Amino acid sequence: MKLIVVRHGESTMNVSDLVQGNLNISGLTETGKRQAMELGQRLASKPITVAYVSPLRRAQQTAEIVLSHHPKTKIVLADQLIERSFGKYQGRSKSIFYADFNASGLLYPRFKPENGENWYEAGERVSSFIQSEIIAKHRTTNDAILIVGHGSVLTHFLMLMDNQPVELADQKAQYDKYRPANAALSVVEIEADGQHRVTLLNDISHLSELPAKV
Repeated sequence: MKLIVVRHGESTMNVSDLVQGNLNISGLTETGKRQAMELGQRLASKPITVAYVSPLRRAQQTAEIVLSHHPKTKIVLADQLIERSFGKYQGRSKSIFYADFNASGLLYPRFKPENGENWYEAGERVSSFIQSEIIAKHRTTNDAILIVGHGSVLTHFLMLMDNQPVELADQKAQYDKYRPANAALSVVEIEADGQHRVTLLNDISHLSELPAKV
């Protein structure tokens, strides 16, 4: 089987000064819609059996645009794929979040906002769902599965699929290496015996403009 792993296009809150997290009030910008269209054009000739999509608006919009070339492909909305919760900081200024994070003395993946998740918790939620509900179901098939999700949590999954210990995310350079930009494309090949390898990591060559680092 093959996993086609995609981060949503640029959203309105990606380019604001507000913490987005798993809020569902942010849709794609015009740039984000263009990114999704260009990604869809790249995947237009590729078979896609089914799409598992975060129900957050920005991910749904991305999936719908990409799958305009695959009108018969079923979309499964999966709450388990939503982005990390930033708890009390969601909808508030990023400067407030970063001031508290810096004052905590913790590494970014280990900082847990009040009423939220740290990066390890959110990533494990998403990775466990993909492994137990998607890979386990399709592993012995030739299915091509589209996953449309979010940057922070997909970072965790891509590290696992590239056979890297997720604790490497404590090193910013490693975290940044695996964190997908908006509309980035990764491909994971999985054999029937569970062996897996990343054959494409966070590729954005289909985009006409480099995405902002958000």
